[in-house]
Amino acid sequence: MSETSKPSNMRTRIVSAVILAPVVLALIGLGGFPYRALVAIAGFLMLFEWVSITGRQWEPNLRVASYGLAALTMGALFFSGAGMLALIFIVIGMLALFGAGIAYNTPRWPVAGYLYASLAAFSLIYLREGEGTGLLAIAYLFVLVWATDIFAYFVGKTLKGPKLAPSISPGKTISGAVGGLILAVACTSVFLLSFSVALSAGAIALMAVLSIVSQAGDLFESWVKRRFGVKDSGWIIPGHGGILDRVDGLVAAAIAMALLGWLIGYQPFA
Repeated sequence: MSETSKPSNMRTRIVSAVILAPVVLALIGLGGFPYRALVAIAGFLMLFEWVSITGRQWEPNLRVASYGLAALTMGALFFSGAGMLALIFIVIGMLALFGAGIAYNTPRWPVAGYLYASLAAFSLIYLREGEGTGLLAIAYLFVLVWATDIFAYFVGKTLKGPKLAPSISPGKTISGAVGGLILAVACTSVFLLSFSVALSAGAIALMAVLSIVSQAGDLFESWVKRRFGVKDSGWIIPGHGGILDRVDGLVAAAIAMALLGWLIGYQPFA
């Protein structure tokens, strides 16, 4: 990128964020069908971008099957929420894509992309619709992930040092990962305290785990793009790339948080 194009790209990123952020935050605040619609559309776009990255050699029928099953699953999530019906659709979709993938000798990437998108959408809706704590749960998740991302960037730029995973994401440093983790936990702790939520060792441990998972999700998406020689996952957000480029860490943390909540029933703010 030329020096003259960098300011222009940054302006585009800022304008996109200023326009989109209030809309997204408003839909999160509303919850219900408006929020489900946002998540369902985002989930389908995630699958679409996954196919655009990994599916260049897929048979056309396999791409169509991926889109169709993702659309059905997102429709189930929109109409019924994160309940048993959506889980049934996810399991059926996974099995159907696995069978189709074997038939076309490409089982791994279609199933991985479908699960990545559908579990992300399911988890984000599941967390938002939690009884009495849904909005706080999503706000907590966003604060944690955004703080991890922002502080990791600035700490890494300031302290530099050894690379975290140079073969996957050359710009990330160990100092940035550790700084992002520590400061994200501190920032999220302040967020919880502002809502009069008492902190515990378990709550702090959960923040640390989700921060690490968020960073791992970021690295995973970078690995997939590097594996297929792609710079951006898409173009839908001007200046930012695709949906996957912006929600990779959020997706991983949301799935982990929802899974922990479902398995052990633990929430730091319940």
